[in-house]
Amino acid sequence: MSGALFQWGVPIPFAILIVLGCVFVLVSGWRELSVVEPVRRRHILRFLRTATALIGALIALQPSWFEPQVSAMKGQLAVLFDHSRSMTVGYRSGVRLDAVEAAARAMGKEGFAAPLYAFGDEAVPISRAELVDSQVNLRDRTDLTASIRSVLDEDVDRSLGAVLVVSDGSDAAALEAAQSLRDYGVRIHTVSVGGDEVLNDDSIRSVDADPIGFLRQEGVLRVTVRSAQPSRSTIPLTLRLGEEVLRETQVPLNALGEGTVELPFVPQTLGRNVYRLTLGLTPEDSVPENNERYVLIRVLRDRLRVLLVAGRPSWDVRFLRAFLKRDPAIDLISFFILRTGSDLTMAAPEQLALIPFPTDELFREHLGSFDVIVFQNFDYGPYQMAMYLPQIRNYVRRGGAFAMIGGEQSFASGGYGGTPVAEILPVRLPSSDAASEHLLDSRRFRPKPSTEFAAHPIVELQRDAISNEALWGSLAPAHGVNVIAQGLESSQALLVHPNRNDETGAPMPVLVLGTYERGRTLALAIDSSWRWGITTGGLLGDASLYDRFWDRALRWLARDPALEPSQITTHRERYGIGSTVRVSARLRDERYLPIVSGQIRLSVEDGSGALQKTLMVSSDREGRLHAEFPAPSEAGGYRVIAEVQRGRRWRTLGEEWFVVELGGDELADPEARPDVLKQLSLETGGDFFSDWRSVGPLRSLNTKRVTHVKQLRVAPFRSFEMLLFFGVLLTVEWTLRRRWGRP
Repeated sequence: MSGALFQWGVPIPFAILIVLGCVFVLVSGWRELSVVEPVRRRHILRFLRTATALIGALIALQPSWFEPQVSAMKGQLAVLFDHSRSMTVGYRSGVRLDAVEAAARAMGKEGFAAPLYAFGDEAVPISRAELVDSQVNLRDRTDLTASIRSVLDEDVDRSLGAVLVVSDGSDAAALEAAQSLRDYGVRIHTVSVGGDEVLNDDSIRSVDADPIGFLRQEGVLRVTVRSAQPSRSTIPLTLRLGEEVLRETQVPLNALGEGTVELPFVPQTLGRNVYRLTLGLTPEDSVPENNERYVLIRVLRDRLRVLLVAGRPSWDVRFLRAFLKRDPAIDLISFFILRTGSDLTMAAPEQLALIPFPTDELFREHLGSFDVIVFQNFDYGPYQMAMYLPQIRNYVRRGGAFAMIGGEQSFASGGYGGTPVAEILPVRLPSSDAASEHLLDSRRFRPKPSTEFAAHPIVELQRDAISNEALWGSLAPAHGVNVIAQGLESSQALLVHPNRNDETGAPMPVLVLGTYERGRTLALAIDSSWRWGITTGGLLGDASLYDRFWDRALRWLARDPALEPSQITTHRERYGIGSTVRVSARLRDERYLPIVSGQIRLSVEDGSGALQKTLMVSSDREGRLHAEFPAPSEAGGYRVIAEVQRGRRWRTLGEEWFVVELGGDELADPEARPDVLKQLSLETGGDFFSDWRSVGPLRSLNTKRVTHVKQLRVAPFRSFEMLLFFGVLLTVEWTLRRRWGRP
């Protein structure tokens, strides 16, 4: 009565009262009949009393249930052959996949025609010739349930009656999902491959690691290994980054041959780091592919380390410093320059509350530890810093970030023209010898977004371009600006002056972004951006614009991936050799506008930068593209790079890392699982075969499809016959009690 639905004919409270009444009748009746003699008559009367009470209670309760009515119709047979990576494990004199080829040949000799599929994580149609000639690509993993379900879902005319699955069953998750396949009404026959083999295998079973690591902070890899060699009590394990050995250890094994160890590691470089785990390989190892695993860790900064150097206290300094201190993701080191080393004092240095600016310590010893350096209205001259300016230039060249904020001691007014800092700025400064009125413009103005870069996230405060320009026009005006000769050709002028031009006649840039070799730079030529917060809040009721602006500016300087113009991803992080890598990307140029091109180049490089393959693709109107290619033929870490042609050069738009493994999760546990296949057959009314040779002719397999026609309601105590039977029992009991002396 599987799937039957049981119901009572009366509400639950009434059912409880009826049951209690039945119990009362039984208890009182048994006591009443306890004096009847002889004992045989007592037993007969008690039996009749019990039967009468139970039948009466069931008639009152009216229990019923629904039983499905099914029909069985002969259907077609489909055959699914496992082509996952676990089928390459050694079996008898060859590999498990040889059993698939043998089955395909046997089908040809039998002359039985049936739809054929190859499957791993999904099922795809295939010809018998491709099976015999081994022309099927291997899949990275086995998903029995999803593969079978995909074939059944495609059977829209419900012509399939049975499915024959030839597999090693290496999908433990299918045990839990087997019952869900029963609802299709299609029988699943299974043939086990490799179920009678014994593997002598050492393997890395699993690697647990947080996919995100933090720069110069310890992370942990939790590694579980297993050895099928009973003589081993330990197994050697090595952790490498590239070719550098980071850890070597002996993993102790328990009585089952399993062991778990935690390996600490400390990332030293930002970006994707590829770690490699290897076991010591023995000649008798059945599956050497699972002795190596790769782990891809994305290394980020735990906290953004910012150095803020301000020439003097001001509202602009106060608001920026408060914003940086308020953000828990920022580690701020700030200096207000209130005293120089040449200041005359009447006390010893150790007795002064204000210390001299520690230029040597900051710019010679700790400069590389900062992610962003900000000079805010700071004149380097009085602090003997000329010798350290080349250090700042080299810091940016190596990948650092530098920002200069305006004021009477910044840009040309601070004497930076012609210095190494001027080399890295994204603007060209006027001569520092010019009159002060040519270096500073004290008039109020509202900077406006440039038309070319209005979509840049730093200045795109509203999605709609017209609304965004109107919002910038409603902000509190800036008080003065440092004069900029012009922006560099390679720079991006995000904000410009509304009525002042530079030396080229173009609107003078106010906020400019640029790059210097591997680093990034920002120039903001005003010292009153704080008015976009509290003052604008009083005007518009929204004081968050200041925080939003500086949050995005710092994230852009620190190369936050979320603010990069182009994003490229692979559909998985790890692949097997020869499997299909699928790439998706959203490509935008430096103006954050979609790149629409039929000449996008995707390049695949290994960890050393050696080119592995290239392919040309095109993007749609939104700058999106999709592509796929076979994974490289050697294990390791790889990156796919998207490039667009600009003139005769190719410019990199974005990149993403992925890993290629010999074994991966599929071969971590290479044992065949005939119990999984047996359960699939048991749940669906199919047959299980331990070997293809025991299958027999395919025409003999049961291919009757079970179809549910309707639900039949069964209510045995609602009939006239049951009432008549109850009356007869009651009459017999009453008559015997009267005859045997009990009224």
